[in-house]
Amino acid sequence: MMNKKRVLAFGALFMLLGSLNLQSSGISSVASMDQNTESEVYKYLGDGNREYYAVICGIVTYETGSEEWPTPFNANDVFGMYAKLLEAEDWWHTENMRVLLNDSATKANILDNISWLSEKADRDDVVLFYFTGWGSHQGSEAYIRPYDAKYVDGEYDYAGMLSETELADAFNKVESKHVVIIFDCCWSGKMNKLAQKGGRAVLAAGGKYFMCMADEDPLLKHGIFTFYLLQGLTGMADALYMGNRDGIVSAEEAFRFARPRTILHSFWYHLKKPKELPWPQIPTMYDSCAGEISLIYL
Repeated sequence: MMNKKRVLAFGALFMLLGSLNLQSSGISSVASMDQNTESEVYKYLGDGNREYYAVICGIVTYETGSEEWPTPFNANDVFGMYAKLLEAEDWWHTENMRVLLNDSATKANILDNISWLSEKADRDDVVLFYFTGWGSHQGSEAYIRPYDAKYVDGEYDYAGMLSETELADAFNKVESKHVVIIFDCCWSGKMNKLAQKGGRAVLAAGGKYFMCMADEDPLLKHGIFTFYLLQGLTGMADALYMGNRDGIVSAEEAFRFARPRTILHSFWYHLKKPKELPWPQIPTMYDSCAGEISLIYL
């Protein structure tokens, strides 16, 4: 039987952590035109016709090392996000959405698809990038693990990983001022470089300084963070106290809905495991947008 003092101690810890202001970090930035050409002006101002583009990535089985930390529900996360966006059928269209699952989510292919976003989206379009899989860090640099990044004998080949610097460089070529980047992976809370350009909202499953892990729960059949994001996108994030009840769910509303539920669910998920400390998972948001980015209409 679990020690009562242990439960109370970690309950108090949870309450303390939940009260900390780790939700967001605002980073302002002003974009500027490099050349006063017709194409540059078009990219900078947009065409007045808002389009919605998405790249949704997930890895269930890696080329190497999947048996150490299996993630059998990542496919549910990928197709759950894809299907949820398509419910707003006037905004999201299949021809503007790409899904990369398992061996299609290589490092080169992920970067190629971010490049596709930069080619398609102008300033007033909405762009969403979602990744679920493994994450890691080396020093102060955070990484996501593509399908083909090697993991042998407990060691990552970081050259094959995608660093936050590489991702930031790729997304800096996307002219849209309405970019949502979602990571459901460990160490994603350290991905602050991706919001240094204005018009970015980075929603990360893990903490910035500690509680950096991200979990999935077999009872949910999803990653915990993604499960509550999807629940928020049903309209609950707009309807409850954290929403503005305008009939639209923004990325920021979805995060505000998912964060406390992820903290609480992950705490109890680990508390039920007698050999584990019940560390909660604390999602982080970096938001450099002037307003909020609309994702779903109800």
